[in-house]
Amino acid sequence: MMQFTRTLRHIAAIAALLIAGSGQARAQAPAPGSLIQPAGETPIQLARAQVRIEVLRVKAASNDLPPVAHIRSAFGLRNPTGAPVSQTIQLLLAETEGDPELEGAVLTLRGRPLPLMVTLVPRPDGAQTRLASAALLFPAGAELPLATEYFAQSAARLPYGRFRYLLSTGAGWAGPIESVEFVLDLPYPANAENVLLAHSSPGGSFVGGRVRWRFEALEPAADDTFFVTVLSPTVWERILAARRVTRLRPRSAQAWRALAQAYLSAVYVEGDGPQLGVDFVPQMEDAYRRAQTYAPASARLHAEFAQALLSLYPRDLPADVFEKLLAALSAALARDPRDALTQQVIAVLRERLTQRAQGTGPEAELARQQLAQLEQRLGGGATPTPEPATPTFTPVPTATPTPDAGEATPATPTPGAEAATPTPDIGEATLIPLPTPTPDAAAATPTAEPPAATDAPLLPTETPPADEATPTAAPDAALAVTDVAVPTAVVTLPGARAPTDAPAGPVVSAPVGLLLLALAYVLGGLTVYLIHSIRARRDRAQAEALILASSKDEDED
Repeated sequence: MMQFTRTLRHIAAIAALLIAGSGQARAQAPAPGSLIQPAGETPIQLARAQVRIEVLRVKAASNDLPPVAHIRSAFGLRNPTGAPVSQTIQLLLAETEGDPELEGAVLTLRGRPLPLMVTLVPRPDGAQTRLASAALLFPAGAELPLATEYFAQSAARLPYGRFRYLLSTGAGWAGPIESVEFVLDLPYPANAENVLLAHSSPGGSFVGGRVRWRFEALEPAADDTFFVTVLSPTVWERILAARRVTRLRPRSAQAWRALAQAYLSAVYVEGDGPQLGVDFVPQMEDAYRRAQTYAPASARLHAEFAQALLSLYPRDLPADVFEKLLAALSAALARDPRDALTQQVIAVLRERLTQRAQGTGPEAELARQQLAQLEQRLGGGATPTPEPATPTFTPVPTATPTPDAGEATPATPTPGAEAATPTPDIGEATLIPLPTPTPDAAAATPTAEPPAATDAPLLPTETPPADEATPTAAPDAALAVTDVAVPTAVVTLPGARAPTDAPAGPVVSAPVGLLLLALAYVLGGLTVYLIHSIRARRDRAQAEALILASSKDEDED
């Protein structure tokens, strides 16, 4: 019963976090976690602290909500004196009044929950801090094991989230903290793609599918903060699913296109270009090139690639990016001069360059030069530029990482019909809305990355959901995006609407299908034979019984 109650409390806490993230609290910095702190001066020492940040996979959570974590901390509090000490322990629930509180906060001693008193404490700047307090008696020379747990929502730079943990709250204990350890757990093995160590506190290392940090003899300062930046589980699992499909169908243009769009949804763009997830950009380009190779007549694939480049650089276009844009648009026009998506991308590019060219300075001069190149290469966009024949694609090593632990590597599929016949071109499509992020008012000025362990809060931006990267027009069967089943979520929110899209079934090669069909025929024939045999035996038995009965009647006569 206690476990059931605890589960309900956890579900309610996560639901409260998600509701707050979708409402007014979304514009505020989420309350971070923190070390416990003493009320006033104390001789008690904080000997050790172990913090586990467990990022949750939340079922039916939309892509525009920041990641949520269950944070559990274990502390060793030591009384080095020769007399008992009565001490009040405090846990920070919210940095300032009005900020969202940590949800489901519990303070336990030897596994037993302590009664908490929530109070408002004035701060020097005039604001008020919300604290949960509990009074304890520390025996002389003894060490007490305390623990805290709660749920916290990350500060968002979607599709990324940053979890913060205040170390400064531990400055009030006597002496330095002997050891502080942080462990980050994800719903899948952690690696350099789904955890950005370059945008996290220094000292982290990947160990056994998780990330660990360890600090010795820590004396926290007033602004010391631990932080870690992770990719949203929804986006990472979309990438894993798309990679599995490309391994099963390595010659499918549809599969490579879906993988390219998954990579694109994992890039955070701000200012002049990609800021987080930069390593996914070359992987996105490679996936689009492979899709174009297996659908050589498709104009839309080239137009989509050009549009993706345009969305990654919302202001000025670097020279190499602009050259890729022109090449992609030229290839699209050569395949279909009337392709609607190609014409719209050209119109958006021309409008942007025209606006930038009206100013002064190096940026305006660059825009004028690029506008001239655009008109020279593409003209009005209606006359295709002659293009040489598409070269044969030769697979080269890519930056795609080794599959995560726990994923079985499928056998090389037998080339089927789709491997021999190029995917036909798809029809017209409408323009994909360019995902230019518009930061909140408080985040209008990009915040520089904090040095060392000092955190700079990440404010939420209005980056469009990853699903908006898919054209709204219905493509033909050759390049229709197929949803792929992803692992079942850990937590189901009350009233959450489950996804309605049916997951794609397993891909079965032709020889395996014929073998299964033949096996079904054999089993069916055996079943029919057994049924007829049983009925024949029953009929013979009935006939013999009738003959015996007739013989007895004749003998009696």
